[in-house]
Amino acid sequence: MSQSNHVSLSDHAIESLELPAVLEVVASHCINEGAGPAIRASRLSTDPHDIEEALGEIDEMRRYRAVVSDIPVADTSCRRSIDRAVERVEPLAEVDLLEVAAAERNGRSLHRTFRKTAEEYPLLDRIVSRIVPQGDLVEQIDAAIDSEGRVRDSASPKLQEVRKNIAKAKDRIRNEADRLAKRIGKNAYATLLGARHVVLAPKEACRRRDGIAHSTSHSKESLYFEPFSLVELNNSLEALVNDEIAEIARVLRELSAEVVRRSDLLTANLDAFENLDALRAKAIFSGSFDCITPGFSSDGALRLNAARHPLLVLSFRGAGRENEIVPLDLELPRDERVMVITGPNAGGKTVTLKTVGLLSLMFQCGLQVPCAQGSEFPVFKYIFADIGDEQSIESSLSTFTSHLRHLDTMCRHAEESTLCLIDEIGDGTDPDEGASLANAALEKLLRKSAAVIATTHYGKVKIFALQTPGILNASMAFADDQNRPLFRLLRGLAGRSRGIDTARRCGFDPEVVKRAEHYLGEEAFRLERLLSELESSHIAVEDEREALAKQSESLQRVIERYTEKEKELDSTRAAQREKARVEAREILLNARREIERIVKEIRESGARKERIREGHQRIRTLLREVSKEKKARRVVSVSVGDRVCLNPTGKPEGTVIEIHNDSATVEIDGKRIKIKKENLYELGGEAESAPPGVSWDVQFEPLETSVLDVRGMESEGALESVDRFIDRAVLSGVHEVTIIHGVGEGILLNAIRSLLSNDSRVKVVRGGTFAEGGSGVSIIRLN
Repeated sequence: MSQSNHVSLSDHAIESLELPAVLEVVASHCINEGAGPAIRASRLSTDPHDIEEALGEIDEMRRYRAVVSDIPVADTSCRRSIDRAVERVEPLAEVDLLEVAAAERNGRSLHRTFRKTAEEYPLLDRIVSRIVPQGDLVEQIDAAIDSEGRVRDSASPKLQEVRKNIAKAKDRIRNEADRLAKRIGKNAYATLLGARHVVLAPKEACRRRDGIAHSTSHSKESLYFEPFSLVELNNSLEALVNDEIAEIARVLRELSAEVVRRSDLLTANLDAFENLDALRAKAIFSGSFDCITPGFSSDGALRLNAARHPLLVLSFRGAGRENEIVPLDLELPRDERVMVITGPNAGGKTVTLKTVGLLSLMFQCGLQVPCAQGSEFPVFKYIFADIGDEQSIESSLSTFTSHLRHLDTMCRHAEESTLCLIDEIGDGTDPDEGASLANAALEKLLRKSAAVIATTHYGKVKIFALQTPGILNASMAFADDQNRPLFRLLRGLAGRSRGIDTARRCGFDPEVVKRAEHYLGEEAFRLERLLSELESSHIAVEDEREALAKQSESLQRVIERYTEKEKELDSTRAAQREKARVEAREILLNARREIERIVKEIRESGARKERIREGHQRIRTLLREVSKEKKARRVVSVSVGDRVCLNPTGKPEGTVIEIHNDSATVEIDGKRIKIKKENLYELGGEAESAPPGVSWDVQFEPLETSVLDVRGMESEGALESVDRFIDRAVLSGVHEVTIIHGVGEGILLNAIRSLLSNDSRVKVVRGGTFAEGGSGVSIIRLN
């Protein structure tokens, strides 16, 4: 988010509205230690684009985690090692290089995974696209260091050679140590003292040998003894080990240099990893508290639907009482920018202030907020809060003086894009003077068009709010019959402070309570009772309104379910129609294949008229079977344009042209009749053409002429026409036909004569006489 367009906010406001505590809860979901500080340092923006983008990123992360999976979070703890290497403090150790490789490996997986869904998650993809995978660096590190953090023999040719020599040297020295131990005698054996191979032997046996006595055993009876023959071997081995250490250091320096060379890219990748980790933490927080992305208020109004204070939710959740939280519904419209909340102590006034303030801060921090859809926030440039006691002995500030300082700051600096939250405005001094100061301050803030929510117990402030346009009275509901607060905000109604009632509820001395009512005065007492009755009536109306709203929602759900069922029925009918079309197509295709088989059999059999008539009868029988009508079903639902019939036999057929409640108008052969829908039967839906790709001519009409003229036709078309013509002639019982093909170059003549020469239906083919047309015709005698 942009750092230039930030909200003016005092430390007192930040602390009193508990934003740091909420950010700490969000940060607790981070995996990387680098992501948490970024969340804790979140700044508030006044740029709607920045806020919308930040909220959009969280929304995409929530959708991604719900649909795909949790993101592979890369460990960024290698950042410190990279920084040390860049500052030339020290090269990276094996474990540091493995951490770099692991982070880049996860980053490569992250990059590959997200790039597949770039179109669905554009904001996340923009972050992921900043990652530049360093696959070749990972390969270099993996090739040099194994998973246990040991530099591989293959890391360099020199290291491989040195380690071979070390292995050989160790074998030689172990063999020599074992040989010497045997020569020294009983109770002597080869062992290691530090990195040197020695013999542990009784002192007496060692005195007769040349060598170096290093130290005694715990029993003081034996010596760690290095015979001179082992000294040279140990020294040679030590030199080889030093060569190994030097070569390992060189390999690590080379890899570290490569990391330093790419440090900008690696650091940018780590930034992207931590950014995604922070978004993941925000998404988890949002899911845990049922947060949403609220709307931006187009008219400057503040609207909260079912808002909840996240820290209150967390506290009640820990005690198993989350269901006891009463969500806050609050609206501060454009024409009533100042709200004065009254009501009993411990009734929820301060929690209301904190909820409004905290959720406004969260929104402008780019965090989703725990409230319901329909909530809208304006973007505030200044947010002031005077909540709680800030008495200071060091600065000689009383509680009242402290409140005055905050109130004065608001009055001096407030403007239209300002939110002022004031708890117990004017409190801490004489009630008359305090109420007068409160009224004057509210008047000034109203004139400056600031958004203000203030709480009070002062009756004069309640009256001032009632009499001043632009100031809205509100109160915290109280159940008189249960003698307890309901923690619900009631708009448009001033509430009773119920100080005497609270004293009575707390078990205060009854005599004192009674005298307090006496001092209150009869008129004031009646006013309190009147307010109580008015509040009860208001609560009853609100309860009734909520009940009606729930009934409306329930009815809407029923309508939606009915609509969904209707869609399902339409879908089922469409599926049934499609199935019927497929079945009809298959039947017709099978019929066509059978007809073609019969015709082919007739052609190839050289059959006589009786056989031909028999085949013709079989075709007619097959056609009757294909055309056989199915019993119609009653309609489940009917729409204009549906094809229906009036009885189960499928006849007569018509088209629905109008629908009326439980009846329909059907057009049959140009006539319209009105009939109850329950008496209609399905024909398979709207009028349809025959299935595509299925058509043939099975109507063998008698020949009208025994002459076929194919002059001017291409050979292929002419041959097809001749073939069909002879079919019809045979089935029509004609014995002789004439084909007119013309003379020309003889192409048609030869093609037709060739076709007919192998046709079993043809008995004789001859050219025509002069009178018949000569060589331009062929006379065909049929079997």
